[in-house]
Amino acid sequence: MEIQQAVLVRVMPTKVWIESGIMGERVVVLQHEGCEPFDYATLSYDHRYTSVSATLEAATQIALALGATNPVEHRERKFPPTPTADEIREQIDMLQQLLDDQSEPKHPEAIKLTDESESFEVRIAGPDDVIVFSDEIEALRRANEVNKTYLEERLRNPESEVLCVATVHAIWA
Repeated sequence: MEIQQAVLVRVMPTKVWIESGIMGERVVVLQHEGCEPFDYATLSYDHRYTSVSATLEAATQIALALGATNPVEHRERKFPPTPTADEIREQIDMLQQLLDDQSEPKHPEAIKLTDESESFEVRIAGPDDVIVFSDEIEALRRANEVNKTYLEERLRNPESEVLCVATVHAIWA
């Protein structure tokens, strides 16, 4: 059996850059000329294990190893199309209605959620604040207020890249 020799026709130039996402993640992206961008590596952000500077440094080292030149190009991850003010108001109203509907337990076992051994953290990414609540509904309401304020500010200043997202996490003692 004869193995045919390959002929190199052309080396396709490859761009390498880093994108930062709304939740603090860093993504090393590759793109050959004429091809779609490819997410090569994603470094997740979690305030308990990482820092903004550490994820950026790691992403930079990966990008340089893949052929990027220093300084490595840095881009913001594209957001989905920004909803209109009316769409955001509608979403906020729906979320508030969901919270109001949940304030009365619908199942007997739901009462167990108020046990003193359980608490709820509102984690706010950006400033990395953590606020502890004993009541899940109050924690959800607080997170909703933070996210509402963030979205309203984002609508007023769409060019702002400030990150502020609140999430709720149950903590058991």
